[in-house]
Amino acid sequence: MLCEGKSDAEAIKVAAEVLGFKFRGTLAITDCGGVSGIREVAGYVAVLAHVSRKLKVISVVIDADECSLAERAYSIISSLKARGVDVEGFSEIHEGVFKGNLPAASLVVCVLGLMELPFRRHCLEDHFVKVLLIDGKLRESDLERFESSKEAFKGSFPQEGCQRGQQ
Repeated sequence: MLCEGKSDAEAIKVAAEVLGFKFRGTLAITDCGGVSGIREVAGYVAVLAHVSRKLKVISVVIDADECSLAERAYSIISSLKARGVDVEGFSEIHEGVFKGNLPAASLVVCVLGLMELPFRRHCLEDHFVKVLLIDGKLRESDLERFESSKEAFKGSFPQEGCQRGQQ
């Protein structure tokens, strides 16, 4: 699983642990260090899948940022095609989740962000802010004072709280 950044990779690890997900086989979760890194690493992993034949699924987790969900997903496909990797049957299977086939593996791209929130950039923290709205810990009117969901989420907790392993 290729993640855009450290917070994405850590969130997936924590969610899997908290929810008790059991994975068949081996799962590697990698922080690619940003959008350009994820595009580069995805190309390398696609070639590796073709050579090894053991890799069945390549998952990419990336923030929408200033793009629509589809624009961001198709930017990954464009990057792969620019590196000579064919992707067939790529389409959205659920909101923000896209799937296609590489020559030797499946490709799943999950684009993070909730477009209904009033932020210019959309990312993983949009989903956390949505939970705070549902739980009544934030109000829609509170969001106006924040530039991004990252700020809104961090602003909703004391500095020493909200670390992995704490309730």
